[in-house]
Amino acid sequence: MNQRFTDRAVAFLREVFFLLLLHQRPLLWSTIQAYHTSLVLKFFYR
Repeated sequence: MNQRFTDRAVAFLREVFFLLLLHQRPLLWSTIQAYHTSLVLKFFYR
């Protein structure tokens, strides 16, 4: 995998995790799922 993409993904997940700790809202869970879905789509359609 592209290292720069991996670094960005890790930073994004860390930010989401921090927000999750702050708010603990279902909206953030759906955001994580949407992000995961986009990762899968990028994997299949690159």
